[in-house]
Amino acid sequence: MSAPAVLYSKEGPVATVVMNRPEVKNALNGEMLVRLADAWQDINDDVNVRVAILTGAGRGFCAGVDLDALRGLFAGHRPPASLLHGDLWHGNIGFTPEGPVLFDPAVYYGDREADLAMTELFGGFPAAFYAAYQAAWPLDSGYAQRKHLYNLYHVLNHLNLFGAGYLGQARALVARLTALTREIS
Repeated sequence: MSAPAVLYSKEGPVATVVMNRPEVKNALNGEMLVRLADAWQDINDDVNVRVAILTGAGRGFCAGVDLDALRGLFAGHRPPASLLHGDLWHGNIGFTPEGPVLFDPAVYYGDREADLAMTELFGGFPAAFYAAYQAAWPLDSGYAQRKHLYNLYHVLNHLNLFGAGYLGQARALVARLTALTREIS
C-alpha cells in the first residue's frame, strides 16, 4: 500500500498539512487535491485551529500539477504564448466613450485559453463576447475540458484568500478533472 498523498495532523491550535509525494516533488494529482480539500475543510470547521502550516515532504514544496495525469487534456494543443490579463473577470472590465478598459491586471505570458476560461468564472461575460472571440480566433478542440484546469487555479486561490465558500466549487472542479483524465487515458 502506498503512503497517503497528504498527511494531516493537529497539535493544539496548529494544524499541519504535508503534501506527501516527494518522489515527484509533491506534484498535485486528483487524490492530493481531494485530500487537501478535506484537510482545509476540517481546518475551517475547527474553531480551535489558529494556525495552518502547509508544507511539502522531501526537497520541494510543490512542483505544480502532475502532468502525467493531464497529458490527454493537452494532446495536440500547442498554443503560441499570448500576453494575458491574468485576472480577467467581469469585475475587471469597464467601458468609456473611447472603448473598453481593463482593471487590475496580473500580466503574464501563457495560453490564451487561461484568460478566456477565467471570463467564465464569477458571472461570465455576455454571449456576444464569446461569439465575437470565436469568430476572430477560433478555439482549439478540447478547450471545453481544459478550461476546468485553468479555472481550478483561480478557485483554489480564492479558497486560500477568502475561505471555505469556494471549497464546493474547488471539489467540483477536481471531480470533473479527475473524471476527464480517466476518460482520456
